[in-house]
Amino acid sequence: TPPEPQLISATAPSYCGSEDGSFSVAVNTNGTYEYALNDPAGNYFPSGDFANLSAGAYTVYVQSTNTYIPACQGNVVVDLEQPTPSDFTVLTEAPTNCGSADASISMLPLIAGLDYEYQLFDSENGTLQTSENGLFENLTAGTYELELLTSSAAGCSVSQTVTISSEEAPPLVVSSQNDPTWCGGQD
Repeated sequence: TPPEPQLISATAPSYCGSEDGSFSVAVNTNGTYEYALNDPAGNYFPSGDFANLSAGAYTVYVQSTNTYIPACQGNVVVDLEQPTPSDFTVLTEAPTNCGSADASISMLPLIAGLDYEYQLFDSENGTLQTSENGLFENLTAGTYELELLTSSAAGCSVSQTVTISSEEAPPLVVSSQNDPTWCGGQD
């Protein structure tokens, strides 16, 4: 009969897109076994401990070290789940005057210390900006789509839409007024 490997322990990657997940698989019967990851004809190792893994499904194949008979291989599937991407908060600063291009947006990740890519898309003019630190300056009033990418792994980004409002237009002040001297006059 083929060996029946069992999952002993599993640790998901620490953040979305990282490759620091791990798991251990063992066979709980007498004998000496070897283990291969994702390939029944691949390289076999004397231990069922696997590390430096990203999120995903892995198949561990197990066979006796005494004989290689494909029909006598057991396997177990281990699924390391992708952690939720880090979210972020947003701080905005409105333009100082109506129409000024001195507004700013700061993206602040809730999990510090990771290698992030910050993106701002201005749908009004179709431009995409990137930032190394999450700060976008020299903006005008408008609506912006922000995206925080933790890595290039699928599903490792979060986005928010932010609107920067312009300060109120200055009030119109009439300093003097002359009534026309005759009907229809413009003086």
